[in-house]
Amino acid sequence: MYSMYLEGSKKIALEKDKKLEIEYYITENNQYIAEQLINVYGIKIINKIYDKGNIYYEVESVKKISYSKDLIQRLLSKLINHLVTPVCMIEIIDELISEMEEAN
Repeated sequence: MYSMYLEGSKKIALEKDKKLEIEYYITENNQYIAEQLINVYGIKIINKIYDKGNIYYEVESVKKISYSKDLIQRLLSKLINHLVTPVCMIEIIDELISEMEEAN
């Protein structure tokens, strides 16, 4: 079963009649490994651009990053703090995971 949990959001005024809202989600998916049901976690980011009465969306997600919800929460915290958008999300997650692996 696929689920999403909102972990944070940011609102940014861009111009007079234009604003950006970024929503950050943890995704959870169940899968069987060796006949055991395991949760696997990912990240989804949704940009909502409000422009003169219109709403435009940008969405990106990576569904299966880790079996560790703690790791996903740490990654997501960094993405929120740096206002990462869907456009560059995948590259930044890749860099952050590489940095974490090098540190261990």
